[in-house]
Amino acid sequence: MRVIRNNSNRPRCLNNDIVLKQASLIVGGEEHDFSLNSASIVGIEPNPFSGSANIRFFIPEKTTVEIKILDITGKLITTLMKSKQEQGEHVISMDGSKLTAGIYYCRMIAGESTTTKKLVIRD
Repeated sequence: MRVIRNNSNRPRCLNNDIVLKQASLIVGGEEHDFSLNSASIVGIEPNPFSGSANIRFFIPEKTTVEIKILDITGKLITTLMKSKQEQGEHVISMDGSKLTAGIYYCRMIAGESTTTKKLVIRD
């Protein structure tokens, strides 16, 4: 299967190719829908967690990706990643063992897209 894009970055069909605009992924028993046209955090597993968690994200094209962890007030706690990534799905690990139990946010900036997901660290 191929996803074909034209200059407007909108998927289009050539011949008998299948074009996907949206996908679902099951992470930790929960179904997550995401667009194949925009960058998104697909899921955080496990969540809530203590110790470490995997952050799964998708980017539709090669771009610089920055992933930050913020506290509930929006204060930057750490930057997990800031690097150029290839198109596709990626997974990074987060060590939360030194953070206080509570609610945090994972923010991803990829190109012109910004997406945020809540994560919970427990004792």
